[in-house]
Amino acid sequence: MRLGVKIRDVYSAEPRDGAWADEAESFYRDAVTELLRELLPDATDLEVSCRHNSCRFQFAVPAAERDEAYTFQQLLPLGDIVQPWSQPAESTKSAIVGAFVLLGSEHRDLGKLRAWYAREFARRFPDGLRVVREHIATHGLSPVSTD
Repeated sequence: MRLGVKIRDVYSAEPRDGAWADEAESFYRDAVTELLRELLPDATDLEVSCRHNSCRFQFAVPAAERDEAYTFQQLLPLGDIVQPWSQPAESTKSAIVGAFVLLGSEHRDLGKLRAWYAREFARRFPDGLRVVREHIATHGLSPVSTD
């Protein structure tokens, strides 16, 4: 990918590979739903849409949690290159948080994508979600140090 190219533009221009996209969307929907349930229980309306080598994720949160949710979604192991975004929802009571994700060609193999996700999840959350839950209970969803 060329420097300065936005993943949003790649996603918009890509054709949808139905067979791969359906499976990738199902996998990601299950994985992200579990994380949201555990760590951001006020999140609703998760949407996952994949094309050929890119996906788009978004979910709604109460407006007061927008910045925390934006930080949270950056912790998620979604893909090789992630371009997060957020915006106010049409209602002033909620906000939309999401990301465009570019996946390497090796992740066209769903088995390899699942294995990568498991490895990356273990790397980012070596003690499982317990440490993240404790951090949230103590500090809210301010950035979690990985030092």
